[in-house]
This record gives sequence, structure tokens and C-alpha cells, in this order.
Amino acid sequence: MIKTLTKGLALGFLLITAVSCGSDDEGPDTEAPTVTIQTPAAGQDFAKGAAIPLKATFKDNKALSKCTVSLTFNAAPVSGNALKGISDPYAPEDAIITLSGTEDKKELTNIFTTKIDALCKSGDYTLSFVVEDATGNKSKAKTLDIIIR
Repeated sequence: MIKTLTKGLALGFLLITAVSCGSDDEGPDTEAPTVTIQTPAAGQDFAKGAAIPLKATFKDNKALSKCTVSLTFNAAPVSGNALKGISDPYAPEDAIITLSGTEDKKELTNIFTTKIDALCKSGDYTLSFVVEDATGNKSKAKTLDIIIR
């Protein structure tokens, strides 16, 4: 009776161990998300007071969280025919786009527009995009140079 009980317990322990140590198909999320920008185009000109359209595809292997969009001033225009701007560059606060991903949501296209301050400085600007997934993995910054005249 004790042998049977011991064998049963040993077999039960082995089954529990085998089930609990089974392979996890996906494992922890270590893959950073990606961003592909359709609009605006690199080097595209925008007039003061106009909107900057953004159409981008954000991808992750599990679930998306957010995209941070930044706009920074680089330099005044080189060409002589550019309109002279006011002294302050256009410096909107970073736009944070919430990308509530779901279990099967691997891709999201988000379009938003922001109007350029009509009194900003003309020149070369850089748009920067950083996408984050639900686990906290961040993409490398994807940058795109534009011109505001």
C-alpha cells in the first residue's frame, strides 16, 4: 500500500512539474515596436498657420501603448526667398498619442493634425517619433526633417 501511494505521489509530482515547466511559446516581450511614416514627407514645406498631417503605422509583436511626437527647431532657412519669421521657433508641447493595443492588435494607423503657430520662426524643423509598447519597450527615434515658411 505504501509503495502504491509513493508511486502515485511520485507520478503526480512528475506530472505537475512537467505541466508547470512547459514551454512558454511567447516568453517575455523584449521586441521594440516600430513606426512607419506615410505623411508628412521628408523635406516637405509647410506654411505658417497650416496643419501638419501625420499618417503613420505603429507595429508591435504584442500590444502598443503610446507614441510621443516632438518637433524641434534646427536652423533658420538658408534660401534668400524664405519669409522672415518672428524670433521664436514653433515649439509645441510633445504630442502623446495613446495607442491602446489589445491582444491581437499589432498595427494601428493614427492620423492627427496640429496647426503651426502663424507667428513662429521660419526654418528647418525635425519631427521625432518614439513608439512604446505595453511592456515599456521603446522604438529608436524615427526622425523626419520638415520646413516651415
